[in-house]
Amino acid sequence: MSTSGSPTSQFTPAFERLRDAQITLMQNTFSKNMTVLRQTLPAVYDYYKQYTPQDVVIEMDDRGYLNVLQNGQFIYDDDPEALAKKQVEFYQRQPRHFHFQPNTQIAVARPGPTFMHGHYLHRINQAGQTLNQNTPTKHIRHLPMLVIIGSGLGYHIRDLLQVYQVRHLLIYEPNPDLFYASLFVTDYTDIIKHCTARHHSITLKIDGSASTFCNEVSSIVHKHGIFNCTHVFIYRHYRSEAADAAFELLHELAHRLMQGWGFVEDELISIAHTLYNFRHPAHVLLPSSQAPQLPQTDNDLPAFLIANGPSLDKDLAYLRKHRDCGVLISAGSTIATLHHAGITPDFHVEIERGTNVPKNFLALPDEYLSTITLLTINPIHADTCKRFKKVIFAFKHHDIGTQCASGSLSDFADDPLINCNPLAGNGAMAFALRLGFTQLVFFGLDMSTNVEGEHHAQNSLYYTSTLDNFASYRQAYPLKRKGNRREHVYTNETLDFSRFGFEVVLEKNPDIKAWNCSDGLDIKGTTTLDAEQLDFAPNPSAKAARLHAIHAQYTKRVENGFDPTLEKFKHHLNLAKQCRDSLMDLLNQNIRTVADLLDVFSEQTHIVESYRHHSMVAYQILIGSLRYVQTTITTWAIYIPDDEQLATYIHHTLQVMRDYFRTVFSLLEDKYQTLADQYNPTEYLAPDEYGI
Repeated sequence: MSTSGSPTSQFTPAFERLRDAQITLMQNTFSKNMTVLRQTLPAVYDYYKQYTPQDVVIEMDDRGYLNVLQNGQFIYDDDPEALAKKQVEFYQRQPRHFHFQPNTQIAVARPGPTFMHGHYLHRINQAGQTLNQNTPTKHIRHLPMLVIIGSGLGYHIRDLLQVYQVRHLLIYEPNPDLFYASLFVTDYTDIIKHCTARHHSITLKIDGSASTFCNEVSSIVHKHGIFNCTHVFIYRHYRSEAADAAFELLHELAHRLMQGWGFVEDELISIAHTLYNFRHPAHVLLPSSQAPQLPQTDNDLPAFLIANGPSLDKDLAYLRKHRDCGVLISAGSTIATLHHAGITPDFHVEIERGTNVPKNFLALPDEYLSTITLLTINPIHADTCKRFKKVIFAFKHHDIGTQCASGSLSDFADDPLINCNPLAGNGAMAFALRLGFTQLVFFGLDMSTNVEGEHHAQNSLYYTSTLDNFASYRQAYPLKRKGNRREHVYTNETLDFSRFGFEVVLEKNPDIKAWNCSDGLDIKGTTTLDAEQLDFAPNPSAKAARLHAIHAQYTKRVENGFDPTLEKFKHHLNLAKQCRDSLMDLLNQNIRTVADLLDVFSEQTHIVESYRHHSMVAYQILIGSLRYVQTTITTWAIYIPDDEQLATYIHHTLQVMRDYFRTVFSLLEDKYQTLADQYNPTEYLAPDEYGI
């Protein structure tokens, strides 16, 4: 405690005695805290053991309250402990949080059969809704995860853990001085001991940017189980530029924690399509280490990456006139728009593996598609490939078909195509970089709706009646984001995640030059300009040479990779069954409370994660379905206040979990035999049967 810069000019003897007593208490508190930090959080202990604050000291104000003095001013205008108590009471009335949204219509979204995955999740949702779906958030007491932005003097942290049962606690303090001050005032011993108990955790993020803070949130969730993000409660203790930036960025990125997990049947489709696509000879993109090194002059030829956003309409005339200025790579549904405009791309990229993709080509003539080379990934549907005379495959990163690829496919699978999803535009960029392009121009890459409410180019298939059900999920744009030509635009989670994918690639490849002619989301790492401002001269001979080099030097013909890949899948399927049995054995306990439930889910997650080290295939078969089932069960359990109703719900939904994994593994075994008999995946995964 220091008087330097204190507003208090004179102290009475009684005040001095109180101050001396507080100094003794603070020193003891600091000593206790440092002891427990050394034992449990040594990195934080090392940070503070020789720490000297820069601009913050603790001082008693003229009313005798311990306060924080910064730049000559106390930052609390009243008793800090009483203010913290009031703030916590207010938070209890209106707790700020984001949460997982179960798809309660997942099994009834369309007539006819659907994935078993959706059926079982629907059963869990029905049970949760029936028991209690209207419990106010203020009545929730069990928090899977609590994020506190701002430690202050720490009083609110103590009070929050007295009110809530917190499983995973993250404290982010942008100013290291403030957390250091709290170590003298708040006894963290019980807090840390509680949060380091079995299946619990505490993370202290001191200093660092908003993005590193958000990465810490993601790391905690993935380490301890996605079910912990069913409800992430956020408590902001004070306002500052750094605290507000962290608060806003977490809300902006939270949706990324809750999507794209996959599920067992989804993985089966990938392995089935991979096996079928490589049963016969195929051309595959060479690994990066084997790709040719082009002369620097050849890199002057840009790749035109063409997506199907509304702004594409304004640039179609430019593309028609300047097609010899670069290599044209269309993405996804863009090909129909280009055909209508009389433009033939050099390459077309598809990454979505469902039957809707080949259906998109029904209206396109064979003579048009026969002149275009398809760039695609191993789990693509076979019917998509059949429409093109030339197909070049790459292996998709984090894909079970890639992980199973063996024999003549091993070298290629060991160097998969990264950052090629979630949308075909991301795939187009990934292919362009693997093909040696260092200059990229984006057309129609809006990833948002324009001011007129249009979401694709005018002649897109998305405006035809045949694709109404396919387009519907993109017709809501709830997210407000920065635009590259206007202050803000509106987008959705998938499109915003696609934008993030572009930024990640450009950040990792600073030598890549990227110009964005689109009108939509702002993409960091690109330069926005109009197509007429591009300075590329037509060079048909250079383009022809580059296209020839791509086919002759960047690909390799591989023979049948079916048999060794199928054998590898069979081996890992047996390991997945062993893992499944271990997961189900954990359910043979008396599980009646939320704490018991989440303990079991933590143990299940630990078991599955352990398979990463010796069977990524087994891990990937199980992890997506496990995440969805655990997260859906947890979402509703948090809301059920009655103990007996909660116990009934847990018993019922864990039986659903047993049924799910028993039934879906029967499907895996049945379909393995179908794969072994070499049936066409188009037949055994018919859309009417499995809802692809």
